Amino acid sequence: MWIGIWSGPVLAGAWDSLKADPGLTIRAYLGVAAAQNALGRLYFRGVEVPQSDSSAFAWWQKSALRDDADAQTNLGALYDLGRGVESDKAQAEAWWQRAAAQGNIAAQINLRVMADIGSGLPVDDSAAAAWYLTAARKGDSLAQYMLGRRYSIGRGVNQDHVRAHAWTLVAAKSGSSRAAERVNTLAAALTPAQLVEAAAWAEECQTSNFKNCD
Repeated sequence: MWIGIWSGPVLAGAWDSLKADPGLTIRAYLGVAAAQNALGRLYFRGVEVPQSDSSAFAWWQKSALRDDADAQTNLGALYDLGRGVESDKAQAEAWWQRAAAQGNIAAQINLRVMADIGSGLPVDDSAAAAWYLTAARKGDSLAQYMLGRRYSIGRGVNQDHVRAHAWTLVAAKSGSSRAAERVNTLAAALTPAQLVEAAAWAEECQTSNFKNCD
């Protein structure tokens, strides 16, 4: 697992509503990629089936080979973490590349983070910032946090401490524990007027469902 700002790859799929349906296993065995991916999620989380990384890997691999982008993203995560299979960063990147090419946001974020830490893709600051912004507007807390970091140091964007604090506030409200830990540190460098500005921007960003986050 990557260290520092990285606490593990982003997984793809409907994680908040995991529930097996009676025909899921049958469809998975019949080769339906979406069902295979869903069954892999159930095994990974241990929902309605015994938790099993090896079973999750097996089902995600079947689905990934049928070009299911979510499964490709999740298979890459298992390779990255070394869960259910021996850790292999090259395989992780290869599967994320395939998923990203299909427009999978989670895979794109994982590749951008690899670039940020100097592993895998060449570092492209402006492209990475653009990826993070796209994902941040979809409500992804990791992308929001990473975008805040970039504004803080002026990497791929113009340095802007107010915007850095604002994005970190948004990420914290979206559930990022790392953002929540960083909020006070960033706030300490701002004036009272800047704190009000950042809070107002973050509020507008969230209430607009991340549409007014320019």
